Amino acid sequence: MKMENPYSSGKEYLKLFYGESFDKYWEDKNKDLITPYKIQYWKNKGFSQIDSEKKIKEYKSKKATTSENFIAKYGKKEGKKRFDEFKNKSKQTKEKFQKKTKENVFLKRLEKKFPQPED
Repeated sequence: MKMENPYSSGKEYLKLFYGESFDKYWEDKNKDLITPYKIQYWKNKGFSQIDSEKKIKEYKSKKATTSENFIAKYGKKEGKKRFDEFKNKSKQTKEKFQKKTKENVFLKRLEKKFPQPED
């Protein structure tokens, strides 16, 4: 089972860093967005509530970055190769992000929009 690391997800990190001000920003930004990850998307296509929930699970499993999904998409040899490259690249990216968290340009922009309350 995969353990969730709050620092590996940009949204979760920003949520911890900015607190309630980020939650409000994220909610306002995404409230009208209808994507395949939301029940309303599938209901608009004529599915029931229960079927919509099933479709979301199916969609998520198809989008997951797993070895099986890479093999299904690219074939056995190429899929394994691409999955290994993906894992290696993801590891390097995560390590770089963790080292440069305070220097991240995106964080600096958000800091301007959502300044931390002074103690």
